[in-house]
Amino acid sequence: MSFPQVSIILRTKNRNLFLRRALASIDSQVFTDYELLIINDGGEEEPIAKLLAEKSALAEKTRLITNPESLGRDGAWRQGVNEAAGTFCAIHDDDDTWDPDFLQQTVAFLHTHPNHNAVAVRLEVIAEEQHGDDFTELFRWIYQPHDSSLSLGNFLRSNKTVPIATLYRTAAARAAMPEGEFPVVEDWLLNLNLALQGPFGFIDGKPLAFWHQRPNDLSADTGNSITSLAQLHKELDAQIRDTHLREYIDEHGLGLVLHLSGLHERLSVKLDQQEREIADLKQQTQSLAEEISKVNEYRDTISELSQQIADLSQHVQSLSENLRTIPRPVQTMMRISGAAARKESKKKPRS
Repeated sequence: MSFPQVSIILRTKNRNLFLRRALASIDSQVFTDYELLIINDGGEEEPIAKLLAEKSALAEKTRLITNPESLGRDGAWRQGVNEAAGTFCAIHDDDDTWDPDFLQQTVAFLHTHPNHNAVAVRLEVIAEEQHGDDFTELFRWIYQPHDSSLSLGNFLRSNKTVPIATLYRTAAARAAMPEGEFPVVEDWLLNLNLALQGPFGFIDGKPLAFWHQRPNDLSADTGNSITSLAQLHKELDAQIRDTHLREYIDEHGLGLVLHLSGLHERLSVKLDQQEREIADLKQQTQSLAEEISKVNEYRDTISELSQQIADLSQHVQSLSENLRTIPRPVQTMMRISGAAARKESKKKPRS
């Protein structure tokens, strides 16, 4: 029995419009040695079957697993990783997409880097809105644009990549899955654990994965957890950091932690001061921009007046030239007429 190289795990629940786009993304992959595990986490099965019927080649690669009751985001993910038969596994959420070269490049990287348990690609975030059966793109940006590599130090600060942009070694991912229930940040904990074990690969260049976000949609059904569950992200992040900090202090004491905390506080004070200075500079810049705008308005007005004066001067000069072209006899008659008019005026008796 042959096994696929890659297991693609797709979590979904009654989001068939998203699912249709996700299936098209998977079906477009240049690399085709994969299986698709659809974890239908408590949703209706018939609409998924209809979507798969539209793509017979993809349907042959697909295992549809329906949970009678929802296991939640992390439960469905854990289920998919445990069910995966491939050497590598990828998490393709139902509202995200891939470039056609995603699997080809990530699989090749892990083949040529046997000491890496995971590799991520350059990621692009697409902000969108759903209108009926269509999506309207609002804008897009590169996620973590200044990072050209990934490391444990990166992940200690924040989650530097997300599932849609990552390919994992399946055995390593199973071993590194965080213990406990985490409705969010489960991918950050997995990345941390993998980075603790060894190097975490990164493929720079054009974006090969696309994280679709709907910033104006805060609903639990169609929104993104990064926005609809933003407060929970913050709370769990703080809890996880506190848990590990307590473990460290229990073993090593407060010494180093107090020293680093003092440095952090001093840096924070300096940062606050710099932010205030930057805010003042922005305000001064805005005021200067307004003054420059007024000067430009005055300059435009002066320019218009100068042009009008120039036009008037040209008109006067034209009249002068016209007067000089009047024939001399006519000029003589005009002088005689003028003299006669003055003489006649003198003859009139004064009243």
